[in-house]
Amino acid sequence: MRYNVVVIGGGPAGLYTAYNIRRHDVLVLEEHSKVGLPKHCSGIIGAFTAKLISELSNNLIDSSYKNVIFTTPRKTHRALFKTPIAYRVNRPLLEEILVSKIEALGHRVELGIVARLNSSYEVKTPISELKYDILVAADGANSRIRRLLTGLPFKHFYGVQLKTRASSVEEKTLYIVYNPVISDFFSWVIPIDVDLVNVGYASSNHINRRTVLNYIEKKLDLKIGSVIENYGGLIPVNRPLKNPVFHGKIVFHGDSVPLIKPYTGGGLYYIFKFAPILARFIDNNLLEEYSYYYSRAFYVKNTLEYAVTSFLRKTRYYLPVGIVSGLSRLNLLTPVDYDEHYRIFLKAIGAFPLLLPLIL
Repeated sequence: MRYNVVVIGGGPAGLYTAYNIRRHDVLVLEEHSKVGLPKHCSGIIGAFTAKLISELSNNLIDSSYKNVIFTTPRKTHRALFKTPIAYRVNRPLLEEILVSKIEALGHRVELGIVARLNSSYEVKTPISELKYDILVAADGANSRIRRLLTGLPFKHFYGVQLKTRASSVEEKTLYIVYNPVISDFFSWVIPIDVDLVNVGYASSNHINRRTVLNYIEKKLDLKIGSVIENYGGLIPVNRPLKNPVFHGKIVFHGDSVPLIKPYTGGGLYYIFKFAPILARFIDNNLLEEYSYYYSRAFYVKNTLEYAVTSFLRKTRYYLPVGIVSGLSRLNLLTPVDYDEHYRIFLKAIGAFPLLLPLIL
């Protein structure tokens, strides 16, 4: 059987790309029996992504947040905003709605299908061999296709998420806690309901969960109750592919690139920003030209952010926090800065004389 476009991976990257392809028939192959599961993402997004997701359905955004409290081993910083700076999306429901919209376009989504690249023209599944004109490799942070085509090693952090009860949490506030035990990342507390929160952390090394929770309780002066749900997943920390297009027929998208913000590991922003653009290149049979767009709009900027992030992981990962808090107090931060981290760096340089007294 032959399809114009085959998408491997039924997460947001694969599904949102398929949704935006309108001139070709599309087959999406997802290895799990249900989209959105297993859960692994905290679902925190910025204003740009929230706007695009809200256009799919008004029921997908569960919460919004106007304040961020950063706690470092030395000090607590606050970043306060007049309008929401971040939102929480219902991830499983997002993927379910995307599937329904994809199928309404006449595309197909097949679940429980493990697909492997057989050649640059063919995908092999347990029941058939599928030929394609274009293959979208959106198979995640542990992409088999990336490993096969590039031979590049994978570097991951493992993120842990705990849905639990907790007291004394401010509404509309995200908590970011920098723990000396987690030297290369951070932990977080995200209010969900009156006394319900999502507590998470990520690290390159195995860390005792109780040690992390005890530190959060102490620094934030809250009591974390029994765990209602726990889940986790891989956060890619590889350097992004220089060119996501291979053989003029295969394109990587999402965590397989990885198309992420290096400092936080968040991927939904770039997935939703680039998927409609990638789809237009596919619709117009100009896949190779997508490489040039990707290089200008993502690779150069992201490589610089990656270099800065790598440096911070070797020194003090919480160093940018004082800058963010100071820019907030100067009313120089905007919702766009939540996703485009290089803008924070540029603003810090421009406002350095005013910023210095606030940081010290």
